[in-house]
Amino acid sequence: MGWADAVPVAAREEWDLYRHESGVSVSWALREAPRQAVDAAVLAPLVAPGPYARRVCWLYQPYPADQAAAKVEAQVTAGQIRRAWATRTRRDETQRDRDDRDRALQAAREEAAGAGVGRFTLYTTTTVTDDTELSAAVADVEQRAGQSRLRLRRLRGAQAASAPERRADRRYGAGMPRPGAANP
Repeated sequence: MGWADAVPVAAREEWDLYRHESGVSVSWALREAPRQAVDAAVLAPLVAPGPYARRVCWLYQPYPADQAAAKVEAQVTAGQIRRAWATRTRRDETQRDRDDRDRALQAAREEAAGAGVGRFTLYTTTTVTDDTELSAAVADVEQRAGQSRLRLRRLRGAQAASAPERRADRRYGAGMPRPGAANP
């Protein structure tokens, strides 16, 4: 299937939703990843089958090796600066600050050992054929995202940002369901 076949024939973006000939969709983008260590099952609640059609698109862009080292070193330095500032201003360092610093040091060790470093984001879209089911489908996605410890942001005013026919770089459209597609 080519990209020309993967887009809705007719669509209209509204503030909170994206209406197309095969239904009504709502999309979210990743706002914040889990702050704690995650395992391979972190996305399981979000990608597990459910009562409503849902698509999840995970985008990852690795940094070149020279930039990767600079990124992790900047995180380590930022953690050291926050610690020094806390000491200087005589305030207690928060557990979050300690955890962030520990993660930055761990990432630096892993990068030095050859691990890749990159940036990532996630888009998810739910689609229903009946408008009356939309609020339940939205609640389903938001509950699943919470179980995954992902903070999503609903793309209000930008629902088409995840639609392939609106993007010059069509890889972002993978979050938009194909017309007539069933829930996997």
